Amino acid sequence: MPAVLAVALKSAEFAFQLCGLLVNVYFLFLLRRPFFHLNLRIMLTSFSLGLICLTSTRMFVVVNEIVPYLREARSWIMIAHNSSIAMVMDATILMAGERILATVLVRRYEKWAFNVSFAYYMFHRRKMNLLQNVAGHDHFFAGVYISAIILNLLGVAMFLSIRRQNQNRWKIDLKKNLAHRYQIMENIRTSQQLSIVMAADVFVSVYFFSALYYLDIVGRGGVLSLFFGVSFDFVAALAAIFFPCVFMTSHRRMRGVVKRHLCLRRKNYAVNPSIKMISVKRSDSIVRAEANLYFKELERTWNMRK
Repeated sequence: MPAVLAVALKSAEFAFQLCGLLVNVYFLFLLRRPFFHLNLRIMLTSFSLGLICLTSTRMFVVVNEIVPYLREARSWIMIAHNSSIAMVMDATILMAGERILATVLVRRYEKWAFNVSFAYYMFHRRKMNLLQNVAGHDHFFAGVYISAIILNLLGVAMFLSIRRQNQNRWKIDLKKNLAHRYQIMENIRTSQQLSIVMAADVFVSVYFFSALYYLDIVGRGGVLSLFFGVSFDFVAALAAIFFPCVFMTSHRRMRGVVKRHLCLRRKNYAVNPSIKMISVKRSDSIVRAEANLYFKELERTWNMRK
């Protein structure tokens, strides 16, 4: 690949990675508000932090490839980058698991102890991804990625079945208390928002697996290897932009906050005081005729009944 073209591609990739970083930082700012359930906010925060780690580490790698200045830290940066990629690949099964918990534990879903355990689980998951990549960051485990793809497909199936069950429960449990019905309705609304993200995450996971498996088996020679090598990080950057944007546009209240922050709402202009309203003065006969119209219609219906 020519040097000029390589620098242009790296610059474009850096711009996409920077955009993904800024979008996820802004999404974290929005997650301070209770737009979603608390446990879903914990999961989305972990997911967004993983995307921030993915974009920031890749930006460091891109800059280091153009202007090498920290070669000693490159291996540790690649460990964090690969850990973030693994986080994206198994996000679907976690979303499906969270929806199952939200459906089963409708009444006590947002209890304090359960939230602490859920937050600890997300932290433990990030730590295990990091340790896995430390143990073997120089090669990729095909079995691990195949298992991730299978689990993601199972997660989509569970997600669709749970969404269908919540819709049926909403129709059947009409005699439940208001809080119970509100929780079920929130589960249905959240499932609608997550459906697009889960479908996109499965697509990205399959692409990541195909690229990594092909590069690991075949190597980096050939046109297809060049395509995977160039497009892999572009797809990761686009995914980092796409995932938070879906949440920000699919949630009505969050979309309104984003529009207000970006000054995209329509301004309500005041009526010009110089414009005078012109009222038409009707004659007394027209006013009396309209007042008696109801009574005439009522009299007509009485005559029809006789």
